[in-house]
Amino acid sequence: MFKNSLIYLILSIIISCIYLHGKEFTMITFDEFDNIDELKFVNDTGLKKVVLEKYFVNNSYSIPKHNFLSFFAYDETSKETSTRPILEIEFKDQVNNYLILLEKNRNNRSGIKYTFLNNDSEFPKLSTLIFNRSDIPVIAKVGSKFFKISPQSKRNLKFELGNKGSFKEDVSFAFRRSDKSIEYIYSSFWKLYEHQKKICFIDYNEKNNNLEFRDFLMH
Repeated sequence: MFKNSLIYLILSIIISCIYLHGKEFTMITFDEFDNIDELKFVNDTGLKKVVLEKYFVNNSYSIPKHNFLSFFAYDETSKETSTRPILEIEFKDQVNNYLILLEKNRNNRSGIKYTFLNNDSEFPKLSTLIFNRSDIPVIAKVGSKFFKISPQSKRNLKFELGNKGSFKEDVSFAFRRSDKSIEYIYSSFWKLYEHQKKICFIDYNEKNNNLEFRDFLMH
């Protein structure tokens, strides 16, 4: 099986030998996948990997000139790579940078659903992109301003550059409990420069019976 995997990977290297300058894609996993720890693919510099850890923001990679990539499943326990691609993605164009969101989908062979998100227009610099994947409305407080993030939705908040070339504000996230009390799930001081942005994930943890918040700084 390992020999067959190498053959497929070598073929993919040959097919994927020419890559475009500048435009990139970044993969983010929204779920955990049974028996798949990583997705492997190849580009002009060799073998690359995408970590399938929930809410993990992977490294950015060049979009191939031929607008197509094949991904192979890797199981950390068995140390085996699938002999055939488990996921194939066709890119829309060579004009934009993209986020690719990966979710579980039992309706297709791979069990993986992917969604494109324009990493330029839908998630510009000096902004935050918030995914509320819970069934609970959440309120974001940025400085003195309040913003509602509806259940199972995403929202982008754009910031203003301050006098010293950065955005600086206290930021917090909270929700209203059934007894009408307010519970904060996150509170921090944010400082972002013009080339930076933040992506945030809010989700319900059934085991701990609470909302969880994660944020990542991106460039």
